[in-house]
Amino acid sequence: MNLYLFPESANRNNGYGVAVERDYLRIHPAEDDFIVWYTILENKDIGYKKNKDIIIKKNRMMSVKSICNVIAGKDRTELLIKELSFLQGMSFDKIFCGDTIFYNAIRALFPDNYLHVRFHNCFARIYDRKQLLGQKLDWKFNMKLENMYKLERKIFNDANTYKIFISDEDREYYTSMYGKKNDSETWMMNVDLELMKNSRRPIKIDHTITWFGGVESHKLASLRWFIKDVFPVIQKAVPDVEFHLWGRGTEKFSSQNKGIFAHGFFTGNGIPDNNAIFINPDLIGGGVKIKLLTLIENGIPFISTPFGFEGYSENLIDGKYIIVVEEQHWADKIIEIIQGKDVIMPN
Repeated sequence: MNLYLFPESANRNNGYGVAVERDYLRIHPAEDDFIVWYTILENKDIGYKKNKDIIIKKNRMMSVKSICNVIAGKDRTELLIKELSFLQGMSFDKIFCGDTIFYNAIRALFPDNYLHVRFHNCFARIYDRKQLLGQKLDWKFNMKLENMYKLERKIFNDANTYKIFISDEDREYYTSMYGKKNDSETWMMNVDLELMKNSRRPIKIDHTITWFGGVESHKLASLRWFIKDVFPVIQKAVPDVEFHLWGRGTEKFSSQNKGIFAHGFFTGNGIPDNNAIFINPDLIGGGVKIKLLTLIENGIPFISTPFGFEGYSENLIDGKYIIVVEEQHWADKIIEIIQGKDVIMPN
């Protein structure tokens, strides 16, 4: 019997859920395996749940547990040993931690077991890149980076752990830092190329730029950079251009007199503003941007920074539906796109 701990429900409610679903389907747990779901969702909404599975509700932002974890120098969602105490005395052939937030508790309960640990992000690499580039990020994300940096280095140094990364870039960071290649692998977010091809249709980009996704703390710096440094340059060339934001927490950016319209969480079907150019202004990288998978497979044109496109094959970049350019060229490229006279045609 194996033990699998998943850090979110395996469904398509959000990017995290999509990534977890890919892991679940790859692993394909057996009927007698022991599964723990750690999620904010109600039991009825949890995908792939079997009757004997254990559900642990994930703590909210301002909960007592979140505050205590942060004070203790941990990620606010990290599992506590007492939350997994029901595993005490049990024996498993394999233990899979579906994210690093399970590591400390599981290692304390199973000090001698060989663990498989999934990295849905590599915060240590972001931390080192931030230091190298001298970037200033949101204070909450800086705190998360500090805490996750300590945790990930602890896992990196655990010889009794197999590391599973989400992108080759993250794995290469680990192998270059620690000189080991036989205790890790990459589970990439592979694109359904047939779906991508069948979804593409002729598109005439209007004077609309769209952000589609939440604005968690690690995305704030990138969005603020776009609004402050890029969008005004575009407006000078295209005065009637509009920037629309869809996703949880976007309301704070609304400034309609400046052409910025924030709509909050998207409750419709599919993707909003299908004649817009979508943006992924990632200045820090790390992990894989799951929202790009949605855009790629739905045939939606977007522009990304190179950091934001990490984890996907460069062979996908065609300069029409998938555009990847350095941030210093963003304004010029977006102006060129929205002023274009031609309709984007599938190959």
